[in-house]
Amino acid sequence: MRLIVRDLRKKFDDITVIDRAGYDFESGVVYGITGSRGSGRTTLLKCLCTECAPDGGFIRLDTGNGYYKIDYMDFGLVYDKPVLPEMLTARQYVEYMISMHAPQEHNAAKYLEIAGISRGRTDEYIGSFSDDEKQRLQFISILITEPVVVLIDEPNLDGKMYNTLKDFIARMKDKHIIIISSDNYKKLDTLVDELVWLKDGILTGGLIQEKR
Repeated sequence: MRLIVRDLRKKFDDITVIDRAGYDFESGVVYGITGSRGSGRTTLLKCLCTECAPDGGFIRLDTGNGYYKIDYMDFGLVYDKPVLPEMLTARQYVEYMISMHAPQEHNAAKYLEIAGISRGRTDEYIGSFSDDEKQRLQFISILITEPVVVLIDEPNLDGKMYNTLKDFIARMKDKHIIIISSDNYKKLDTLVDELVWLKDGILTGGLIQEKR
């Protein structure tokens, strides 16, 4: 499976954010998109998942049996500021996701444990959770829904969140395309196989071992 990006362009008024960007992202490889703050990384992710319409270029999925236009449902997004149903408890949210996308699965506790949500927090309302805890719940929704492409925007790469992300990647890597955006490239390169730099709207990258 490949996500193919060619000649992608995006402007806001007179400011060019993405300028003829092109890259191939493959399943089985974890990509880290890095660059300075304001370089356009979040805009790029939004263009990839169709949340933001580009001004030019194209994005396609190569399934091995043909090329397809992307659809929002092909993507799973983990936002830096998650939007979740805050009136539900963590357990209720996971049970809801299971009922909608994986009715054959009945073990919500297993997913909550994977996310690192302590037993004392599972029956508390999501509205009381920190951003890190909410991001971990987003990881769980992706494990349940299994989208083709996983986009993770500005995760906390320290402490418990780092370990949760590392475990999540190990579970998803083989069959999914995973792209992580962060300006912390030193920590990012301990998680990914390939670093992709976004500078002046252009993407350049290579395997981690090639950079060292």
